[in-house]
Amino acid sequence: MSLFETPDETVIVGKDNTARFLNSVNYTDKVIGQFVDRCRQQPWWSNSVLVIIGDHGHPLPRADFRAEDFHIPMLWLGGALQKPAFRYSAPASQLDLAATLLQQVTGAGGRFPFSKNLADSTIQQWAFFNFNDGFGWVDKKGSVIYDNTGRREVARKGGSDAGGVACWPGDAAGKFPGFYGKIGLAWVSGNLFGK
Repeated sequence: MSLFETPDETVIVGKDNTARFLNSVNYTDKVIGQFVDRCRQQPWWSNSVLVIIGDHGHPLPRADFRAEDFHIPMLWLGGALQKPAFRYSAPASQLDLAATLLQQVTGAGGRFPFSKNLADSTIQQWAFFNFNDGFGWVDKKGSVIYDNTGRREVARKGGSDAGGVACWPGDAAGKFPGFYGKIGLAWVSGNLFGK
């Protein structure tokens, strides 16, 4: 098989990588739907929660702004869910799965500094993403992308609360040694730490 080839017939016409990618997404959607339909027929479905989440975005099809390449799906399915189907459109990330799931299962929040309970309407709405030699921040006002190699902001859309570069690695290590000593990020938002 070649890049993005699937065993199904082509639905999106075209031979370029964008059309092939979209066909692979169509195929994936179809087989996940079949899997969920089979799960719904099982006796355990009424006591189950199934979470399907992407681990990263994709540059196809081309987005108008780089941060949109990192938009991923997070589906919550299952008979044990108390809330009917809805669309959560505020910024969130796969990191938020931990706090949200723990709260739903145990009724108690955990200590996940970079994970938010998405069922809590009072949370700050933001998401962090990273890529080779860079990272980005998305909030309800916009987004910022930062290049670690060039040590500069390379893109901004809207009026994000991120505020630009707050500190360099040396400064960050002094302010947040436990956190930065483990992950080595070079930038933080003042809003992230409530300052």
